[in-house]
Amino acid sequence: MTENELNTIWEYYLIIEEDLANTARFVEPAEQENVYSFEFQKIIILACTEFEKVIKKLAKETCNTTPGNMCEYKDFFMSNYPKIVDAVVRVSRLGREIKPFENWNNHKLSWWDAYTQLKHGSDNSIKNATCINAIYAMAALYILIFYLSKITKIKFSSGNSKFIHSDYGTVLLALNSGGKLPDFNDNNSQRKTVSR
Repeated sequence: MTENELNTIWEYYLIIEEDLANTARFVEPAEQENVYSFEFQKIIILACTEFEKVIKKLAKETCNTTPGNMCEYKDFFMSNYPKIVDAVVRVSRLGREIKPFENWNNHKLSWWDAYTQLKHGSDNSIKNATCINAIYAMAALYILIFYLSKITKIKFSSGNSKFIHSDYGTVLLALNSGGKLPDFNDNNSQRKTVSR
């Protein structure tokens, strides 16, 4: 993993996030979380596809493995970074904080299930392409990027996120953030990160 690769991942996140932010011109997220559309479907599919790519990079950097499906992703995280369930972001258009991985240790992720149904095009799958599922998918991707930055010790320097916010990082100083990711609150919580 190089600084350029991480910056590219962040830039791509910002492009998808801009698409999500633009939907607020038509749908107010705080009042219409369950509105569904083809635009939300596109955002969910793009965010979750990138999520898969980033989680594989995380696993490779952490323990030189490559999970192949969501059950394996979950096993990887619960073994190496179990506090991800506490990771929180602020979504200003919702007017609240959300935890996209909340209860992942005990339950499935509803936004991921929505993605799976959309990807496989099951009957009435478009009803899963909701505003809230798009927001949760983007929030999960956002958090994973900060985990990847922390694990690889690579700073990324790009534009600010305008839709999803946290204390996990700042522009130009993703590793020297005011807040700490849940699995990195002390020196003892460092996992089996491969030495560089």
